[in-house]
Order: sequence, then C-alpha cells, then structure tokens
Amino acid sequence: MKINWVVKKWSALIANEIYFILRLRSEVFVVEQDCVYQDIDKKDLEAIHIMGYFENKLIAYSRIFNKGSALIANEIDFILRLRSEVFVVEQDCVYQDIDKKDPEAIHIMGYFENKLIAYSRIFNKEEYFKETSFGRAIVKKKHRGTGLGHELVAKSLVEIKKNYGINTVKISAQAHLKKFYSEHGFVTKGKEYLEDGIPHVAMYLNIT
Repeated sequence: MKINWVVKKWSALIANEIYFILRLRSEVFVVEQDCVYQDIDKKDLEAIHIMGYFENKLIAYSRIFNKGSALIANEIDFILRLRSEVFVVEQDCVYQDIDKKDPEAIHIMGYFENKLIAYSRIFNKEEYFKETSFGRAIVKKKHRGTGLGHELVAKSLVEIKKNYGINTVKISAQAHLKKFYSEHGFVTKGKEYLEDGIPHVAMYLNIT
C-alpha cells in the first residue's frame, strides 16, 4: 500500500482537507470509541497536520505542535466545534455530526464580538429531504433566551427563499422544540421518532 503523505499548517489547509480530517477524528475518537468529548479544540489552529491518503481517501492522520505557534482561525473549525460542543457534548449524544451533507449545504453563521454564537445550514430540494430544509440549528448556551434562536430560524427561512424560491420547508425538529418552531408557522406531521437516540418530529412550513 503506497500512502500519499501531505503535511500542512492549518492556514494552508483547503476546505475539503479540514472536513476530512475532522470527520475521520469524529468517526474514530467519538463514535468508534463511544466517547463523548470535544475533539475539535483550539489546538488545531496551532498544529501542523499530517495526512495520509490512499486512493484519494484520508486513512491516516496526526498533528504536531511547535512551541509558540499561532495560526489564523477558520470558519470551518468554528462551525464544527460549536456543533460538537452542543450536539455531542452538551446533549451527551454519541453520533457522527460531521456528515456528508456539509459540502452540499449553505452555512449560516452568526457572530458576536468575533465569536461564532449561532449557526444553521440550509438545503435545496433532494439534498436532504424531498423538500427544502434547514438543520443543525444552534445557539451557544450562554446566548439562549435572548431571542437569537428565533432570529436564526427567521434568517434560515429568508435564505431558503432567496436561494431556492417559494417552497415547502421540512425540518426534523427535536420534540421538545415543537412549540418553538410552531411560532414560525411550522406544523407537525406524523408521530415522534428517534434520531440518534433523541425524540424528533417532522415539521413543515409553506414559504410564500
């Protein structure tokens, strides 16, 4: 087996490389080892990343550090770190957050004082459901209760309409958030179901 080794600083990594690194780490350290922890840490920005590819797939990885090194932050790191912080660690849910849907999505990011505090991703028809959709909606814990969650949903719907036109929007909502989404006009259809061990419901909204 001949491995193609690639060595880069964080600032030199392209989007796909960052995505495949974090996906592989999540697959092994969180899911395979059944360990709920925050894998995406601030050290990624300081590291030199060693990647081993076989047939264009990342199959081996490590990172090394140089004392005192500092690299510029990247939006992908912030997005995946916030998602891991909430959906894996806070909710104590071992699942593969970094899925193959990210490259297809439009990502909506809300910053306050240069920190990512709100996020969602939107999809066109057939990219996630038959209908247009949004998901992975997050507000950082200390900013909840401020109305930011409602602002995030509204922004997600505006971007769906702007990018995909007038459509029916389907979301897979955590069951305890039915009332929250109903305030935006979403209607529940069907029974509750488990998604990664958490009760969810399908909810729909017609954008006009």
